[in-house]
Amino acid sequence: DEGLQVEPGHPDLLQLKQRAQDHLQQKRQRQERNFPVDPDAHEEKEAGNEFYQAGNYRAALAHYERATQMDPTQPTYWSNLAACHEQLGQWPAMARAARSGIDADPQFVKGYFRLAVAQQKLQEWHACVATCDEGLQVEPGHPDLLQLKQRAQDHLQQKRQRQERNFPVDPDAHEEKEAGNEFYQAGNYRAALAHYERATQMDPTQPTYWSNLAACHEQLGQWPAMARAARSGIDADPQFVKGYFRLAVAQQKLQEWHACVATCDEGL
Repeated sequence: DEGLQVEPGHPDLLQLKQRAQDHLQQKRQRQERNFPVDPDAHEEKEAGNEFYQAGNYRAALAHYERATQMDPTQPTYWSNLAACHEQLGQWPAMARAARSGIDADPQFVKGYFRLAVAQQKLQEWHACVATCDEGLQVEPGHPDLLQLKQRAQDHLQQKRQRQERNFPVDPDAHEEKEAGNEFYQAGNYRAALAHYERATQMDPTQPTYWSNLAACHEQLGQWPAMARAARSGIDADPQFVKGYFRLAVAQQKLQEWHACVATCDEGL
């Protein structure tokens, strides 16, 4: 979604978005077919609540995990699980639980809030803005989502200002990029990656350097690193549509389906 706002009708983003939406639909259908509501899951959730209120987050987490295993169609179980991960500072796990809650019920606004909080802790600022926007479509004017979105946008603005102030364009960075291109074309992706990394260090304001770095991580199957590089490219230039494509590919590989849809929409 993010990329589609930059270039409406972009064929690769449209294809990635459709694939992610198909996966989400299939996942919901499997859950409805294979996981009937289990009354014991509610008891596990209630037990988790008692431990959570007592501040025993690890014990609460174990009960919430069992509740989600018994009945993964209940978004509140995933939200409670995400809340435990938040208390324990486990941000990637928090994000995964929040996404599962959104998958279970795309109208459950607290799932978007939980996911946006995790993304902010992970410094995934563009993804945080996209998640907030998606949640605000469910509940316009939601104060916590509006606050999180503004905070993420402020950070992105400050980051761009720091880059412009502290990192003037370095002509040597172009040479590093060209050297990386030669190694990439020869299939030596690790050598290419080293050159692209140096190029981004010399001049982080050039989105193509980040895109090339993301492409190397893709060839090496390094999906989290690919996503980070792609996000940095978007931070450098929000109008650089290839950044959204790279990010959406990484999110698909990481099975972050809701995030993938949001990224495609922003690029389109």
